[in-house]
Amino acid sequence: MLTVEPIVHWHETGKRSDPVKKESLFDSSASQGTVYDLKPFRVNYAEVYAANDAYDSPPSQRIRFDMPEGVPSQVQSLSAFPLSHREIGVIWKPPREYNGHLIGYNLSYCLLSESKSGASFADGSCMYRMYDVDVNHERIHGLKAESEYRVEMRGVTNAGLGDPSSVDVKTIPEDINKVSPSQPSLAELGVGENQINISWIPGSYDAANPTPVGDKFFFKYRMKGAESFRFLCSVVELRAIPSLKGVYRKVHRTDQWEEAFPDGNNFSVTLDDLYPGTVYEVKSVSVVETEQGGLETESPVYYMSTLGRGENLKKKFCIFCNGSLAAWLIAVLVAILFLIFILLAIFFVVRCRGAKYP
Repeated sequence: MLTVEPIVHWHETGKRSDPVKKESLFDSSASQGTVYDLKPFRVNYAEVYAANDAYDSPPSQRIRFDMPEGVPSQVQSLSAFPLSHREIGVIWKPPREYNGHLIGYNLSYCLLSESKSGASFADGSCMYRMYDVDVNHERIHGLKAESEYRVEMRGVTNAGLGDPSSVDVKTIPEDINKVSPSQPSLAELGVGENQINISWIPGSYDAANPTPVGDKFFFKYRMKGAESFRFLCSVVELRAIPSLKGVYRKVHRTDQWEEAFPDGNNFSVTLDDLYPGTVYEVKSVSVVETEQGGLETESPVYYMSTLGRGENLKKKFCIFCNGSLAAWLIAVLVAILFLIFILLAIFFVVRCRGAKYP
């Protein structure tokens, strides 16, 4: 009996898996054999022992053997969407299993043509590109208007190309009206204590009701509940007190929608300089450029929280309101009520003595 114990060491994916013990049975006369179902780019250990119906012998000396690199699994979450009549956007995520050192991605896109046998690639239309391993998006220009394309993406290791992931996408008509774009959405890509990484997802194009998806985009974000901060905290008083100017700036900042714009052709943006353990309101905005200016459409508001232990920012920012300012306001109200009481008392006393008032 041959026992194989694959051990997965730390490698490029940054993932671990517990050792899996497998057994392969051989005839008692066998002096060699083949073990199957081993994964690429793994460290394995094997030992041999004899067995009968009652007992197992002590195992042989354990030997180690390393499996060579293999090709990666399929690229994940591949999607493509039209941006204009000559441009599409493509985004993707790394393969689940690298099976080696991932060195990049191979992207191809081909114009589809209809035939009796179904959709096929138009002659000479296929284009191929290579991307670095840290790239996860692309804008493809120079396409034909109102035409369908097939996009294929493969991960690449030293062993070669992985299995393809594919998606079909169609460019929009050239003469589409310049109206407000369809409503976009967004996706959360990663979260830290002080930052959130998000990606723009354009709205869908409906041929029955042609609406552009947007030439450009950006994001708006602010702390959840920030619109009530100015009501809770008297900004005028905070700004007027030198020791609380920093608190005023924080309150003023969180009360406004901040904007974040992409860098180059990127579809994602990192919102940084955030507070740990805090919920933020985030929305994406698609823009169609016209001669009169940009036409904008906002996505619904998404609520996203940073990691870490957060503070009660309302208490932090409004400590003056909840503390000395509140006491001061109460004292003023009590004084006003006291003065009103005195005036009423004087009024009744004078009235009882017969004095007349206009």
